[in-house]
Amino acid sequence: TYSFTDRVRQDDAVRESFFELARQTFGLDFAPWYDFGGWGDNYIPHALLLDGKVVANVSVNTIDFRLDHKSLRLVQLGTVMTHPDHRGQGLSAALMREVLSRWQDRCDGIYLFANDSVVEFYPKFGFVKGEEYLYTRTVAQTGECRMENVPMNSAEGWQKLAKAMEMGEPLSMCAMVENSGLIFFYVSQFMQGNVYYDETLNAWAIAELEDGALMLHNVFAPEGVTQD
Repeated sequence: TYSFTDRVRQDDAVRESFFELARQTFGLDFAPWYDFGGWGDNYIPHALLLDGKVVANVSVNTIDFRLDHKSLRLVQLGTVMTHPDHRGQGLSAALMREVLSRWQDRCDGIYLFANDSVVEFYPKFGFVKGEEYLYTRTVAQTGECRMENVPMNSAEGWQKLAKAMEMGEPLSMCAMVENSGLIFFYVSQFMQGNVYYDETLNAWAIAELEDGALMLHNVFAPEGVTQD
């Protein structure tokens, strides 16, 4: 018989089982994020257990935004996974219905990022496709770079980035507030080498360089952007 829990983080054995299923399903290792203290109250796995092991999961991440000077609470769903031995039984669908029932009246909206292989799974729960926008500009390279790469594989690096986020001013009209744990999750996984610091500006950036294009994910600086 399956049992339900939303207290994965608080149970040592269940938490380790969650870690193992995430590694097996997505190749993600949540352990460093937890060990460094990045996993806070905002990230809440909703899991089905069998014999004490996580066999299916849908995670809730509550995120507060400041949108054009107004407060907005959204829920991002993620880590939707089912153990291979338990697929085809509708477990993810049952969990999705449970999560939506619990959260739809407690936030201003629910969203998720779906990969191509499962994008048709979510419309049955009322989700609709949204447009994503990418802004670009051409820049001239001088050959000089004063940004220092700060690896995110130690508590020291995390603490420096955490301090920068606390001091940073919002740089967009839609800014996430008081959820550093989500950013720490990304930099503890596949973006460990994508954090940079500029001593001259006292500014931090999370960025990726691929095929000559720089993808700027976030900037943390003590002064906001001024419009010229």
